[in-house]
Amino acid sequence: MFRVAVVLCLVGVSNVFANWWGGSSIGDYAADTLTIQQNLCEVSKSLDGQYQELTKVMKYGKVLKNPFLGRHQLEPLSEGEYALLTSLLGFDSAKISSGGCEDAGCLLEYNLGREKAFLSRYILLKYNVVTTSYAYRETQSWSLVELKLILLALENLPGHLFPLKAKISLLRQRSDKEPYGHHEAIGKTDGSGSIRFFNWWEKLNQLEKLYALTHELAHTVGVMSYLDRSSEWVEVNKQAKSVSKYGEVDYLEDFAESFSAYRYNPHFLLQRAPQKYQFMKELVFMGSEYLVKNCQHQNYYYQGASNEVSIEDGQVRSLCAFELSAFRVGRGSFENVERCFYENYQKAQVRYSPKSNKVQAYKNLFLNTFKLHQFPYFDFRSRVIDYLEKALERLNP
Repeated sequence: MFRVAVVLCLVGVSNVFANWWGGSSIGDYAADTLTIQQNLCEVSKSLDGQYQELTKVMKYGKVLKNPFLGRHQLEPLSEGEYALLTSLLGFDSAKISSGGCEDAGCLLEYNLGREKAFLSRYILLKYNVVTTSYAYRETQSWSLVELKLILLALENLPGHLFPLKAKISLLRQRSDKEPYGHHEAIGKTDGSGSIRFFNWWEKLNQLEKLYALTHELAHTVGVMSYLDRSSEWVEVNKQAKSVSKYGEVDYLEDFAESFSAYRYNPHFLLQRAPQKYQFMKELVFMGSEYLVKNCQHQNYYYQGASNEVSIEDGQVRSLCAFELSAFRVGRGSFENVERCFYENYQKAQVRYSPKSNKVQAYKNLFLNTFKLHQFPYFDFRSRVIDYLEKALERLNP
């Protein structure tokens, strides 16, 4: 349904950001190494603690007795552990070395190396992004430095964007299986969750690679949230200036370039195309702004939400972000939003007694989130609130 192939092409890759704008002119891309560096945030130093929390979800499901991975027999694993293992190593026994291992952790470390196994598991558990080559044809392994760069790109986006509703694969095409020959292509997003990078990737410096990752991730977010081809974005694209020469290719490339500019060159985007800035702020980044360096992805829209329910502001944004976005632009039904609200209501815990106030507390949280704040460019508030109130009325205490 959303299979769209987009190729990020470079002309004069060794000087990819040389054609920078002056005044009202534009460069090849919407950010350069200087603005990326100025807006880039370091990766959290507490990965170990986060990893321990993330691994708890691996224990779900029944225990599989003596599971096989290719020709390798393993010790009993939960369904969650087995799913993680097969996501990272696939099922092809010819690619997997046993190393005498009987458990999943040993097998991963033997095949990937200790640090790469840790980062690959962490990225999969936190972002639902696969970064290993075993389960995919004609791909090769990322280096440790490249894995850290992938993590850096993901950590620099607000938490509500990932994980998406489907698993994403970030892959490096095998150098001897280059599909474009000598074509100047960095990467391609197929629209169904697979992102591949090609030989031209090697010609980029680290900040340029991070920008390329962000651009391709933007395509995937746009497709899976229905936003990159929504009538609102198509209209904005017609009315506002392109933010880069590459954004002039079509409205889908302009979406990815505007997304990247919002994160790494926000002042330029606001000045050149304020309508696109507002679209990104309200419907994609859900209020998080970067005009001042914002490593916590702080958001002023949601600070007035009720504190009676044990859901953090960031979680409020992420709970049903894509369902709401799809509904707001006419690409998804409100039944999807309602189902999402109900599922999260079932999980919510009320901080204050009596417990019978759970429904009201939960209603207050969401209603305050959307009623108390202004969305000047897209005035969808009355429509959403009407439906939202009806949905919340159906919750059973």
